[in-house]
Amino acid sequence: IAVHFPITGSAGTLLVPLIALVVPYGLSYRLFDVVTLIAMIMPLLSLIGAVSGYIGGKLRYKTTTAPLLKRKMYLSIVYFLITLGQSYIAFSTGVGPENALIMSGLGLVSSVVAAVLGKKGSHLFAGLHGPYVAG
Repeated sequence: IAVHFPITGSAGTLLVPLIALVVPYGLSYRLFDVVTLIAMIMPLLSLIGAVSGYIGGKLRYKTTTAPLLKRKMYLSIVYFLITLGQSYIAFSTGVGPENALIMSGLGLVSSVVAAVLGKKGSHLFAGLHGPYVAG
């Protein structure tokens, strides 16, 4: 369950700033506040997801040196660094109309990395042709 929270946060940092750019003024600033909050907690969420994935891989495979697990660990580090960038922007300047596209761009990159991590995770736990990888 823990790995789904950062995925949702990434999608939020991608879509909510774009929505905030087209809605009325009063609502847009509330949405920018929401994105600021999401971006500030994303590093913590990504760490929780990485640790739970590490523990799951360790319990299932009894090692962390398998090639797919190593790739997931490296991608988790990249994901964490992206979320740190989002958090820095949110903490230093807040999210507003002037940097909404930057935040949304970082949200797009983090969403793609999260999707790749999720796909690799489903391969680890269900196999390449398991019921969770039908898409």
